[in-house]
Amino acid sequence: FAVPEPVYDSATVNTSIASTGGLAVTIGEAIVLKTAANMTEGTANVTFVVTLPEGLMAAISSTVEYGSGQNCSVAAGAITPLGNSSTLIYSLGECVNVGDNDTANNVESIRVYTTLVALDVGGNVDQTQLNVTTSFTFTHDSATATLRDSEVYTVVAPVLVVSIRNTSTLNVDAGDRVQYEIVVQHAGSTSSAFDLNVTAVVPAELQIDGAQTVLFELVELGLGENMTRTFEAVVQNRIRPGQSGLAADVFVTYDSNPGVTAGSYGGRVNRTQSRSSDLVVRD
Repeated sequence: FAVPEPVYDSATVNTSIASTGGLAVTIGEAIVLKTAANMTEGTANVTFVVTLPEGLMAAISSTVEYGSGQNCSVAAGAITPLGNSSTLIYSLGECVNVGDNDTANNVESIRVYTTLVALDVGGNVDQTQLNVTTSFTFTHDSATATLRDSEVYTVVAPVLVVSIRNTSTLNVDAGDRVQYEIVVQHAGSTSSAFDLNVTAVVPAELQIDGAQTVLFELVELGLGENMTRTFEAVVQNRIRPGQSGLAADVFVTYDSNPGVTAGSYGGRVNRTQSRSSDLVVRD
């Protein structure tokens, strides 16, 4: 008995971050992998397998869909795979494709969607290759055929640097207003940065609207974009003539993924910082 082979394919069909094109993926980004088969008419036992790079990716959720005239032992909807965290086995049991002599109804008559995430682990760095292999096994009576495919994802990541400078004067006295400029920019990034928190801190001898800190936030810094913010600090009466070492610091945190994908799967939080030149109090 020659087992008729269906057409089988796997493809990435959706992502939670629109700016990562093709098969690029950031830490924490959700990607939807579709494994689909064009079934031939008749009855067969069907199993899909998705194999992830161990310890580097995880499955968040899975669903199965059927086309017109296609029925399997496992109902359409959410499905929990067998196997383990890196080998996902979707055993659909006996599947019947109703004979209607209409090949159009056979196109992707079984579709399994697996939502995957790249984990925040040491092995996932910029340009790491994540090879996801898939297979589809079709058994009729005692004869079996297995078809295979794969998707290779590339990890991309944001890398930011920050600077802070005095744009007015370095020589100050009590009551002077000192202008600062902060610039955050990409430095070798291969993806956007998200959830930026930029905190400037001035010494006790200066105040920013009655405080020593000011916070700036930005949802996304796209590739090629800069973030520029300015603030003013007032020199206080507590300064001493000839005093030095009065510098402002800036601290930045940013994420590879906006928010949390699902459960505890978030992006990778990174940090960078810088310090301004010292102010010198006039004698």
